Amino acid sequence: MASLGTLIAIAAGVAVGLVLTLYRRQPADVMLAGALTVLGAVLALDVLAYATDFRDADGAIDCWPHCTTIQNTVKWSFTIGAVLLPALVAVATVRAVLKRHGTHVVTDSRRPGSLPATTPRTME
Repeated sequence: MASLGTLIAIAAGVAVGLVLTLYRRQPADVMLAGALTVLGAVLALDVLAYATDFRDADGAIDCWPHCTTIQNTVKWSFTIGAVLLPALVAVATVRAVLKRHGTHVVTDSRRPGSLPATTPRTME
């Protein structure tokens, strides 16, 4: 039952990040959405491997010094994913807030070599 809660938490984090990221539709945001999707899929597969004891994946906690490749993969992806998923969701949140309340740069195309002017953001 704990693995179901973990899968729901991973899915919720990825969903929040994707909604906030796809709100902007900029190239950096599309890359962020891809990273969130891949990270969520990897973490979900790790939870499933751990919960179903796939090739002794649940032994990743106490296998040292004789860990298998699956155990090392589960151990490292959980460790890195537990840090990266909240960080990517936080980046998506900050980018969405800045888009909503920020300004954007507009260049004056009538004059070549003109400096960009910062103008308040208007509704698109």
